[in-house]
Amino acid sequence: MLYSRDKLEKENNYKKAENIRVIQVFLGFGFFIFHSLIFFGLINTLLFFIVSFFTSLFLEIIGANKGYVFGKYSYEPALCPGPMFGNVPLLIVMAWSGLIYMSLNCSFLLLDMKINSFISLEHLLMTSMFITILDLVLDPIAVNEGRWKWDSPGKYYGVPAQIL
Repeated sequence: MLYSRDKLEKENNYKKAENIRVIQVFLGFGFFIFHSLIFFGLINTLLFFIVSFFTSLFLEIIGANKGYVFGKYSYEPALCPGPMFGNVPLLIVMAWSGLIYMSLNCSFLLLDMKINSFISLEHLLMTSMFITILDLVLDPIAVNEGRWKWDSPGKYYGVPAQIL
């Protein structure tokens, strides 16, 4: 809506759209932290986001550099905004933390559990299912945009299927 008069195919408009995407990730991450502080408290918020951030970072570094867990892939630095650590854009890691938080909260809602109740195996399985569905949608889009590529592309829009 902000750039409706110009075509987004123009290089300068693509950069504007990328800036908006970065702002969206930061605003979303900020909202998740704010939401978590209200419903889970400071200690649980810190624990969740520290653990989810570093776990996501660790798994992305292993995947991007060694190919373990997800298969070997690499990020295109020119198309992944923000700083990188271990060949992984930190914005991706922030986004994963937010997606995990959102998915966990959705599992609380669908299982009709109080938001401060104990996280059960059902919660973990449903959260994992939501994350997998999101990945099945988001990964082909990012591959199509050239943000990352798989060393051995698969049949699912260039994304390989891998079962642990």
